[in-house]
Amino acid sequence: MNAREVIMILRSLLRDNDRENLFFSDGELLDKISSAQNEFISEFRENIHTFFLQPQEHIQIQRLAYIFECTLDSKPLCFKHISSALKSPYPTLYHAGGDRYVIHNFKGGEELRITASVFEPLLTSPSDELALGFEFAKALALRAYCDMLLVQTSPHNPQIYGFYKEALREEKQKIRALKNRANAKSTIFSTIQI
Repeated sequence: MNAREVIMILRSLLRDNDRENLFFSDGELLDKISSAQNEFISEFRENIHTFFLQPQEHIQIQRLAYIFECTLDSKPLCFKHISSALKSPYPTLYHAGGDRYVIHNFKGGEELRITASVFEPLLTSPSDELALGFEFAKALALRAYCDMLLVQTSPHNPQIYGFYKEALREEKQKIRALKNRANAKSTIFSTIQI
């Protein structure tokens, strides 16, 4: 799915469809959509990538939203908060701020593997591909629309914001249900026999 599809939904919500006299530029809309996309990547733990790195004590990895798994030479490597990591007698990965990560008690190794959700860079063009699937299109547009309503252009914005914030909550619930259905077992086993 490309950004143009979400822009069309967002322009419809904004009632900004007159191509000759647009109130919002594509750039403004792309900024809001980028922000919403990264929020959903973090919240729904989407856009999963695996990094194979040469292990060293200090590592730089950009744009990690959530780390699912770390291994050092195919053995689990704990990922902890800095205060817990510094107390650990075992090699432990911690976030040192920004895009910097540190392996405390690092004693060497061959391969560091990190599986994580990754934030996307800012969208620059309506033809840019989104990291999220089609099921997120409406939610992205609603999230961007709610952000735009925070700019006071009308005395009715607070009431409109509340309505669309609730619509966004419902859309996120639909996405959660869809993801849960996709991850659920197709057969349910029970100890009760009829």
